[in-house]
Amino acid sequence: MAGSLDLRWEHDGTLTVRGTDFAPHERLALTLTVTSGGSSVVTGPGTLMQSSGSSVQSTSRTLQADAQGAFQSKSTVIAASDADVTVTVRGDQGSRAEAHVSGSRAR
Repeated sequence: MAGSLDLRWEHDGTLTVRGTDFAPHERLALTLTVTSGGSSVVTGPGTLMQSSGSSVQSTSRTLQADAQGAFQSKSTVIAASDADVTVTVRGDQGSRAEAHVSGSRAR
């Protein structure tokens, strides 16, 4: 089963991940990876990562889809304008989805 992700990276650094098409109540592992040529800070529930200089940072957390197979997660990503963000979600029932943003625009 393939899930779907919608990413919104706002100018204030808020990254909102909305997932749909996962199995109802499926346990999900969300991995957020930031690749940047400059300084970056990533925060989320229980997460704070800081870096100066070229880096690749990754953090994971566990979520659960709701009864409709959807979820929403928010993090703060403050990074250089050349930063790329990749979000990968894997479910315990075989669902998988991946999406990318660069700067403040989804691709």
